[in-house]
Amino acid sequence: MKVILTGTTGFLGSALLRRFHELGMETIAVGRTPVNQCISDILAPNAPIDGCIHLATYYLPSHAEEQIPDLIDANVTFGTRMLEASVKLGCKWFVNAASFWQHASDGIPVNLYSAMKEAFQGIAAYYNAAYGLKVANLELTDTYGEGDTRKKLVNLWCRALSEQTPLPMSKGLQEIELVHRDDIVDAFLTLARMLDTGDEKVKGCGETYFLPVEKMTLRETASVFEEATGGKLPILWGVRPERAREIMKIAHRGSPLPRWKQTINLAAGFTSLYEWFKVKNDT
Repeated sequence: MKVILTGTTGFLGSALLRRFHELGMETIAVGRTPVNQCISDILAPNAPIDGCIHLATYYLPSHAEEQIPDLIDANVTFGTRMLEASVKLGCKWFVNAASFWQHASDGIPVNLYSAMKEAFQGIAAYYNAAYGLKVANLELTDTYGEGDTRKKLVNLWCRALSEQTPLPMSKGLQEIELVHRDDIVDAFLTLARMLDTGDEKVKGCGETYFLPVEKMTLRETASVFEEATGGKLPILWGVRPERAREIMKIAHRGSPLPRWKQTINLAAGFTSLYEWFKVKNDT
């Protein structure tokens, strides 16, 4: 396969790019370009191209008015330009990274970021209906793994455990699904291959797939982390209020991703991540 990949500077995108290189797959990394340049013209020398995996995003848990243009550009405009370029370049398929935040318990997106992700899926469905571009969405929950420099939950736990610094948190009753980066890379590769080969298990008609992993509450996940690392997290439960429009029960939309299976369970993933964290912070 020859694949276009966006978001290659991010945590997941960089890992997916490495995997493609290891497999000897030709990958074209694309970043945002000025709006007066057609992405299809820039990529034309690389044609023919089989498909596009779109990971690029701009995440904000909450927004200010002056941030709205950047949110639209990253989460709607750029993706639409990639869809247009994919059609013009003759791509067969397009895989989009979706978020479970796109539908809270009331069916409405959690925040403006996820509302724009939801809007983009509608645009992608149009390109499927109008141009026959196979489109599928892979809905992600929470991710973790070695090399992650984001201020994400498990990274905060690693630091809190290492330094024994009190960590204020909510009551911890909300459900959470943590999936290791390597398993997510496998999922994107699996979905892309199925679309590319015309596998009957996927339709490519704008549908959404999710990764079938065990749901746990935040407190239960913390207990797994403590058992895996052999330490006691200095968490202050119930000190922080729940986030606005917090998802307490995860309800996926779509179907489990066929031909994918989790290979790194939480205990093994937490152990590996904490060992990486200790080495990184000892040097």
